[in-house]
Amino acid sequence: MQSDLTRALMLGALGAAVAWLLAGPLVSSGLQFWAVIAGWAVMAAGGRGVAALAAALAGAVWGAVMATAALLASVVLGGTATIVAAAAAGAALVLALAGQAVLRVLSSRPAILIGFASTWGYAKLARLDATNFAFGAGPFTTIALSLAIGVVLGWLIEVVLGLLVRNR
Repeated sequence: MQSDLTRALMLGALGAAVAWLLAGPLVSSGLQFWAVIAGWAVMAAGGRGVAALAAALAGAVWGAVMATAALLASVVLGGTATIVAAAAAGAALVLALAGQAVLRVLSSRPAILIGFASTWGYAKLARLDATNFAFGAGPFTTIALSLAIGVVLGWLIEVVLGLLVRNR
């Protein structure tokens, strides 16, 4: 019970700090607070340790890569046609998830799906150009980096919490 309260306090304090940083001093970075929290959630759901960290990072970035590929393919194949975008998204999801059969580091299906959905959704809702890879402006770079920061923060919290609990 006490470790749950400690975790909640740590998450709240760090969440507030990240929100302040991204809305204040780092606002021009374009990093997305919601995507940082999504990456954090992926790590929280994926377990602990370096293997979980690697799987969460690789999965989130791979999902973002595949969403970007789908966005680019939909532009090349038909621009704004809904059926083309839907087919590109479906094909990219198949390939994204099939990567699990090839690479062990892509073992986190939630990370892949969150990376894909976050990148696709951000690009569509903000009407961003998928060919823009500038940090803070392009959907891939903005979301992949935001998710990665969240994953690393989630891992660091578990490390710190493990040290606190162990040292009691």
